[in-house]
Amino acid sequence: MQQSDKIIAFRSAFFPEVGDEDWGNWRWQLRNRFRDLASLERVFELSEDEREGIRRREGMLPPGITPYYAALLDPKDPEQGLRRTKIPSMKEFVQAPGERDDPLGEEDHRPVEAIVHTYRDKVLFLVTDFCATYWRYCTRSRIVGGGEFLPRQSM
Repeated sequence: MQQSDKIIAFRSAFFPEVGDEDWGNWRWQLRNRFRDLASLERVFELSEDEREGIRRREGMLPPGITPYYAALLDPKDPEQGLRRTKIPSMKEFVQAPGERDDPLGEEDHRPVEAIVHTYRDKVLFLVTDFCATYWRYCTRSRIVGGGEFLPRQSM
């Protein structure tokens, strides 16, 4: 796999001891996600808005960024589009008139916790509330991120 100069520089700066095999291993990536303010500040120059958004973010949709994905983000620019999709900010706590916590209207179609049955011939199984990298605009942000999945070294 050919890696960009940006990813190589990021790896050298923050994970110099990690070899190609680990870096390319999804289990290693999940175990080494950036999950809190301290780990994010190690890599990013956070704005005060981002810091406060991370501090206030409890429960669902916490920060969660794999090292590979973090390497794609601009470490200095909080307005970079891709970075805004991954690092919490206070804007997440603003709810506009008419905006709903459940934008897809799924709560009324959940006969049990792990199933959404909106359409007669389709069922969505929510087998985990875990994502490798949390997208800040997730339409299911109210129900993801509460659990934790840390894969074993090998399975």
